[in-house]
Amino acid sequence: MRGGGNVRDWNNIRYRVGLSAKNVPARKLSMNVATIPPGGVAYAHIHVDFEVMLYILQGRVRHEFGEGLKQ
Repeated sequence: MRGGGNVRDWNNIRYRVGLSAKNVPARKLSMNVATIPPGGVAYAHIHVDFEVMLYILQGRVRHEFGEGLKQ
């Protein structure tokens, strides 16, 4: 997958377009190219009616979810 030329910043993360319902027949999956700076945080948010795929190329991530972000 190649990230598209469009770049947007949202929730403290820089995104390049990847795969979503906007450019492929996917209806329940979004996979984009995201760059998070060292120590960066993606603030709490929800995904309605779709899943997100994460594939970490470098570094590590802590993913908190659920009520009160306790899981």
